[in-house]
Amino acid sequence: MMKYGGYFAVFRALLEEDGERWRVYSAVRGELHADAEAVGFDGFVISGRCADAHGDEPWILALVDLTRHVHAARHASPVHAARHRGSREHRRRRQRLRGMSLGELPTS
Repeated sequence: MMKYGGYFAVFRALLEEDGERWRVYSAVRGELHADAEAVGFDGFVISGRCADAHGDEPWILALVDLTRHVHAARHASPVHAARHRGSREHRRRRQRLRGMSLGELPTS
């Protein structure tokens, strides 16, 4: 992955649209925004494979809570309609925050 500049560079190259401003935050290190500020973002790319959607580490719980809040605000107002893009683990975290059952994924 470092050959391509890391995950951030790969996601940015694949997803960035003209005029967008991207920032990187490390949820693992506690770099999450306050809910009020995050609701104003146009979108999120949540990547990562350093933990799974079943984890209960504090940073995962904080990320799930933040995503829940932003998702609720997105449905409450079209002004805050954030785009959500993410990896398989991000989709599984979204399933978790919606209370959906998560089955184990094959490892191969």
